[in-house]
Amino acid sequence: MSGDQTQLVAALQATLSADATARASAEQFLAARSATDNFSLQLLQLAAQDGVDGMTRQCAAVAFKNVVKKHWAPVEPDEVGAQAPRETPESEKAAVRGAIVGLMLRAPKLVAAQMSEALSIVCTSDFPERWSGLLPELVTRLGTAGGRDFN
Repeated sequence: MSGDQTQLVAALQATLSADATARASAEQFLAARSATDNFSLQLLQLAAQDGVDGMTRQCAAVAFKNVVKKHWAPVEPDEVGAQAPRETPESEKAAVRGAIVGLMLRAPKLVAAQMSEALSIVCTSDFPERWSGLLPELVTRLGTAGGRDFN
């Protein structure tokens, strides 16, 4: 694990801390990082990584969903003069669209639930105009033997 990824894991774990100061510091760190390129991809990859403990993966999935909610298709701020949220770059969006379905289908259920909510946000914004390959991918992945049991 790189130093950057170690720092991210520590911040995600600190969001669960009983210490309010540690939690606030971790949330500040994540908020600052959410304004950087490829942060959503880092969270998505961490949430899908098999060698990471379940709680950290779930925290990464929740943070990923929150970053998508805030930055995928940002809305104008309610306050006059307030800075508009940063929009996720198109190259990062394309990478997320290319990875999220497969990662969601192989993730543990609690992680997959968060990814599913993020997928819904992405679909609302991008489907079908900017994500014409979604339906064929879903049909292919969900129609294969050994796929996830959705009951």
